[in-house]
Amino acid sequence: MQDGAERLCMASPSVEFFVEAVKQTVIANKKLVPPPGKGALYIRPLLIGSGANLGVAPAPEYTFLIYASPVGDYHKGSTGLNLKVDHKHHRAHSGGTGGVKSCTNYSPAS
Repeated sequence: MQDGAERLCMASPSVEFFVEAVKQTVIANKKLVPPPGKGALYIRPLLIGSGANLGVAPAPEYTFLIYASPVGDYHKGSTGLNLKVDHKHHRAHSGGTGGVKSCTNYSPAS
């Protein structure tokens, strides 16, 4: 989140604040955590620019929140994943926003 926030000209929460927020989200949703082997609690942190302006400029303030939802077992019966790391091809052009998870239109702007 810090790398993405920096790339998008956003102020990010500190590591300590982020970790504490995730812990508190899990505690608040403890009753939704599926039993072992039956799924997981999906956690999605989100940082959005907010404020009273609409234009091509960094937002005047930011909202940090965390969504949580129970999900099924994605890898049921799996003992692991087979992955290939390709160092030759990149999914995003350098200087763009493809290297960060974002919903963007005119970001980053400075």
